[in-house]
Amino acid sequence: MSALPSFDAPAGASEYPGRACTLRLEPLADGRHRVVVRPYPGHSAPHRSWVTAYPVDLILKFFAAKDLSVCDEIMREEDPRYVEHKVRTEVLSYLPPAAFAGKRILDFGCGSGASPMVLARLLPPCEIVGVELVGKLVELARLRALHFGRTTLQLLQSPSGDSLPAGLGEFDFIMFNAVFEHLLPHELVRDQRIPIAGVAHQCGTVRFGTDPGTSALDTDCKAHDVDNLYVVDTSFFPSSGAVNPALTAMANALRVGDHLIERLGAQRAGAELQEVAS
Repeated sequence: MSALPSFDAPAGASEYPGRACTLRLEPLADGRHRVVVRPYPGHSAPHRSWVTAYPVDLILKFFAAKDLSVCDEIMREEDPRYVEHKVRTEVLSYLPPAAFAGKRILDFGCGSGASPMVLARLLPPCEIVGVELVGKLVELARLRALHFGRTTLQLLQSPSGDSLPAGLGEFDFIMFNAVFEHLLPHELVRDQRIPIAGVAHQCGTVRFGTDPGTSALDTDCKAHDVDNLYVVDTSFFPSSGAVNPALTAMANALRVGDHLIERLGAQRAGAELQEVAS
């Protein structure tokens, strides 16, 4: 990509034409670059400026693929208020980082690699496998991993929208980061108007966690201060997810049910009854 001279920017700045905008790179004294997106008439960008530590060649790779969204894509990995905030509040609110040590984690819909990079940064050593349907995003994810020296990350392209790469094996955790963006076109919501049913997925208000100072329930959904009070509807969610909460609520209720069976000694009692019967 050839740079154009920039006449209204700081010395050393370069501009690059895109499909819907012009990209300006301004070198800074600390070695970073200010990325400025200037949309063409009739276009808009989610973010128009960002200061990044990415090298110029990597910035231009992202610009070639993302065009107007180049700042947004870089921010996903670098800005702690973006994907990192999501991981901390929607994953690490449930389990501490130590719970992932040595585990296999599938990052489903990993896009261009922001989420696996953030996971690798926040979690202790573990095996992270990112899967993405769009080939050009997988290539960007691999370039990102190479830049950060994350040579153990596996970043794979799914062969189709209803299958996964062969030989993936089993995983201890599966994470869905911004999966809505990677759904097949016919699965997307066509009508963006939200009727009264849009408030049916209420979550939270009695969140669970390990710290009584920031949660009402422990990790078994038992109230920290009341020994015989359990809450197993969607109230226990620390935050709302990107997908319907029903299956998560059901799975958690079964998990808490197993905990209660064990706590009440029902398994032991059942075994004793079996002994008497035999």
